[in-house]
Amino acid sequence: MRILSKYLPLGKIFLTLDIMKCYTYTDIRLIRNQWDFFVKNKKYVKNIHASGALHGGLRGWEKKIKKFFRLFNFSGLSVIIEILPIKNAVETKKLLDTLKK
Repeated sequence: MRILSKYLPLGKIFLTLDIMKCYTYTDIRLIRNQWDFFVKNKKYVKNIHASGALHGGLRGWEKKIKKFFRLFNFSGLSVIIEILPIKNAVETKKLLDTLKK
């Protein structure tokens, strides 16, 4: 993060925020220094990546995802949904659309 902070202002690199990677694997706690980094550098975030455990759905993560929606408002950002199978991806897209409102 220290190295990225040095190069982001040059405008030649940007960030993709992976929502699930901002949480610990064991007790699903927000990793504060990552959150703070993205809050500080949100103008450099161009993509949001959403995938559940083992690329499963996001049901049960609504409150956590809403936190990111409030920060970014998703205006002008691409949202990459990496969910399998396709049925779960469609369900996740609907869930994300509901949370954005």
